[in-house]
Amino acid sequence: MDNENNKINQTEKIEKIEKKEKNDNGSKKIVLKRVLTIVLAVVDFCAAFAGGYFSNYIFNSRNSMVAKDIVSIMEDVGYIYDPVTGEEREITEKEVAYALVNAMLDDYAAYYTAEEYKAVKENAKGNYGGIGVSFFDRNDLAIDQIPLNSPSDRAGLKVGDVLVSAVNNAGETISFNTIEDLMNFIGTMELNQPVEFGVLSNGEIKTVTLAKENYVKAYVYYCDSGVEYKFLSSGSSAPKGKEIALSNSMITDDSVGYIRLDGFEGGAASQIGDALKFMKNRGKTKLILDLRDNGGGYMNVLAEIASYFVDNGGVSKSPIAYAVGKSGTEAYSTDKNRFSDFLDNMVILGNKNTASASECLIGAIVTYGDLVSGVQNVIVEKDSLGVAKTYGKGIMQTTYYLVSGGAFKLTTAKITWPDKQTCIHGVGVTEKMGATVAEKGTAVSVAINALKN
Repeated sequence: MDNENNKINQTEKIEKIEKKEKNDNGSKKIVLKRVLTIVLAVVDFCAAFAGGYFSNYIFNSRNSMVAKDIVSIMEDVGYIYDPVTGEEREITEKEVAYALVNAMLDDYAAYYTAEEYKAVKENAKGNYGGIGVSFFDRNDLAIDQIPLNSPSDRAGLKVGDVLVSAVNNAGETISFNTIEDLMNFIGTMELNQPVEFGVLSNGEIKTVTLAKENYVKAYVYYCDSGVEYKFLSSGSSAPKGKEIALSNSMITDDSVGYIRLDGFEGGAASQIGDALKFMKNRGKTKLILDLRDNGGGYMNVLAEIASYFVDNGGVSKSPIAYAVGKSGTEAYSTDKNRFSDFLDNMVILGNKNTASASECLIGAIVTYGDLVSGVQNVIVEKDSLGVAKTYGKGIMQTTYYLVSGGAFKLTTAKITWPDKQTCIHGVGVTEKMGATVAEKGTAVSVAINALKN
């Protein structure tokens, strides 16, 4: 998230591995020819809560010790015996990096190659590539999420549809039995070349033409009792939508507007502002803010979005979260007050995939204001096992940018809500906190009833 300037201490010096020499036909082998030179550098002061984590790019002289330790490992460890082939081979810098973050640190530690990190930064801007399908369960081919403005969205695919087959370049029909089958096929698709897919939708097989494209993701969907719109990224003709019959709308109350927010990145903040303005112009005064399946995003975007819902006595800077780490406590605040005072009331929807920045936004709205009374106006939908809780991500990671082009992501602090006490890590927002529980698939109707009352 943005404007984050944490002083991150080195938590534990990586123990230097003793240098080992190996002989080949009587001559000493040269250890690792390609040494990963790592220097921490300032890129920008931007912190992320993306996909369920905070991240920032910080320069601190104390971190040079970390760099020296990693470089020494790369210099000293050159060869391993491959566990598959049993043969001696040279290890790569990527393998050492993965070993460090996977073997020594927590589940949120990660290493990005230069190519992977470039993709992460592009995603932060809202730039994506592919056909536009997401899955939460690697064992289930039913589509869990379709990014707005993606090829799949424009082709009319729906959540729950299943891509069962496709026609390859040779004219052969390829069946997909696993998500890996599907992903491998998508990997072979040529950019912008239409491909016919077989789609199982509502019990029937239909043919849909999709192309793998580079696209700008949209993050906001709006509907009320008479219209539905997508709010696209800056520079596009936003909003884009249509009038709908009341019988086709999930919203049956003329005073209610519904906004689904899919992430905290790219143009999400401006799209939220556009959607709220559109809602106000349509005379709607009650809001359902749907954060289900929203896994997070970036701090600067969260701060902007929170500024529409947080009123701290009219001041411009309102703390929306605190990071408590080894070097102390840092506050993250809005930079403006864009408070949507036309709203009489609102409810927030969450589920098991509501994480990180989404949970922070819930915390900010709950902590401040007149719009919600405690967390009673937060509705958490049960999952397939009957459990009602949000994800529960309340720790912060710092991303260390490397001159090699890659990056390390390491956990550095815990996050609290603006009350400086509530940390939902490992717990999430639950009924015990006062949230209302909805059966799976009923959250919107429960929200409408809550707003009526």
